[in-house]
Amino acid sequence: MSAALLAMSRRMLTMTGQGAFEETLISGTAGFVAFYAAGPTIVLTVLAGPGANVGLLRLEGRKTAAAVAAVAARQHRTSPW
Repeated sequence: MSAALLAMSRRMLTMTGQGAFEETLISGTAGFVAFYAAGPTIVLTVLAGPGANVGLLRLEGRKTAAAVAAVAARQHRTSPW
């Protein structure tokens, strides 16, 4: 489901001309779910409780997604497959 939501979010941005994808954030009565692209094939999904600091969630989510993407890119370059 995470990958499908990420694809739909990217498509919506393309259709509306709002730039490149950064995140999808869903808020509910019991907390938040945030989705970040971590490279071309990885989706980082973050769950947070209702009292979470959304600004910090967004900041750390983007930073973590970039770190995961960097690790995946290094692994891809050094993999014999």
